[in-house]
Amino acid sequence: MEYDHIPLTALGPGYLREKLQREQAHVIGYRLNRIDQTISPHYLHHLANPDFLNFLREISVRRDKSATLTMLGSGSFWHREAFDAVANVHETTPIYLEIFFPSVAHHLGFRVREVTEHNRFVLPRPEKGVTIEAARLAKAWTFHPHKTFWNT
Repeated sequence: MEYDHIPLTALGPGYLREKLQREQAHVIGYRLNRIDQTISPHYLHHLANPDFLNFLREISVRRDKSATLTMLGSGSFWHREAFDAVANVHETTPIYLEIFFPSVAHHLGFRVREVTEHNRFVLPRPEKGVTIEAARLAKAWTFHPHKTFWNT
């Protein structure tokens, strides 16, 4: 995890394992979105490279071979089989990791789902009023980002 993605309970791995089973998923992550056919700057950046969609098409077992997912880079939880399969895919063109991990897992046939519990405390950037104290009061499993951690 990133230095500012902070577990708030020792029970977090158990909660994540339970979520993985409940969703019948192979990968769960925060802020999961489908971004193809959007104006996502990361998607548009990759779309300008013709090798990007070709890469997805070559590895995909899905009917829609252009589906592109993104999720927060930290805090994800993986079934070992999906982790190993994605780790063994040779990246033939540079792809942003927050797109590579969920998209490749999806195209290899794995079920990718979002961790929705306490999602308001797992953000891509700091947001006013979203504090680690509020996350603890809400019994959140984890908190991101906490850029002021070192000031406390």
